Amino acid sequence: MRKYFLVLLLLLMSFQSAFAQVTLNAAPHPTKETVDDRNFIQRLLGIHNAVKWSYYDSSFITDYSKAWTFRFLMENKFNQFLVFNHDRESDQSLLYEPTPHLNLGFGFNHNWLGVNTSFSVPSIDRVMNNENEINTSMFDIQVNVYDVKLVGEFRLQRYKGYYINHFGWKLPNIIGGHNGENFRLAYPNLTTNSFTGNLSYIFNWKQFSYRASYIQTQRQLKSAGSWMAGISYFANSIYNDGDGILGGTTIDFPEMNFQKSVTFGIGLMGGYGYTYVLKKNFYISLTMMPGISYNYTKLTYIEDEPTIDEYRFGLAGVGRFSIGYNKASYFFGLHSALQWNAVFYDTAGLNNINGSFRFVVGKRFNWQLKGKFFHAIGMD
Repeated sequence: MRKYFLVLLLLLMSFQSAFAQVTLNAAPHPTKETVDDRNFIQRLLGIHNAVKWSYYDSSFITDYSKAWTFRFLMENKFNQFLVFNHDRESDQSLLYEPTPHLNLGFGFNHNWLGVNTSFSVPSIDRVMNNENEINTSMFDIQVNVYDVKLVGEFRLQRYKGYYINHFGWKLPNIIGGHNGENFRLAYPNLTTNSFTGNLSYIFNWKQFSYRASYIQTQRQLKSAGSWMAGISYFANSIYNDGDGILGGTTIDFPEMNFQKSVTFGIGLMGGYGYTYVLKKNFYISLTMMPGISYNYTKLTYIEDEPTIDEYRFGLAGVGRFSIGYNKASYFFGLHSALQWNAVFYDTAGLNNINGSFRFVVGKRFNWQLKGKFFHAIGMD
């Protein structure tokens, strides 16, 4: 029966107002007697045509890729954007965010393959949100790459139905409202489409493991960190049917009251990631990678204002955070990842933010698939 378990899980991958996630991992850690000469694609696919393997520092990292790792997860995915004024003395900012959905799901990892799938639960959504609030419809797929040396995310998202939250730049106003004028407006026809991603190189890959913190196919035995460098890319559209995105607000952002925007961008990032290990099994991991982007933007207005069609520099970046408990047989933890890309215009700016928050509980099993087919595809 275990031979057909993988096929059954793959057939269960579906999504509606939910998300699906696929994780590609490097091949499991071998012995020190051999050195890897496979390329990145061969290692991602688990191809067995190489006779040499690389190895990391076993005093810092333990590998569980050969085990079957199963997890239960709760996750909130989001696609937000922020309109802000260059002059912070004006103390104005608008955050556009969808209605939150708490998704429940499950996933597994074995050798080079990992799959997570989750579904929104209407009864939970009704508890989280008021009955009078709009129900954001969403299509959200995410692919994560966790190679030994490379790490990244790829997202395809479509959201319809947003709220505007008005707050100021200053911390007291963010918490308590903008001079007593904080408001929340519904835009049920506001739609965003985006394809975002990033890929980073881990310089200290022999001692610092991303898989230990985010998919738990490894365990970080001792605290370690690494400098990282990479790229981010971004393609996004925003459209509000029948009106500009400012709608009924009284905020004076005429440059940003577009009906439709299209933005393409690519950025270079650099930063540092570190995992702190406490009492062998508890861990806290944090990565920050700021960068600079170059963007093409086209803003189309509903009235007769000239269309903005130009190239501009901006700010991009990636942040990841994880905290949890990771033992040989089981694990649990809280993980988050976000990516941002801010474009600055003459008097205002637009910052797109994509990411997720996830809580997982999981367990590992030492099962084995036998046969030539499973060996050929690297799943034995």
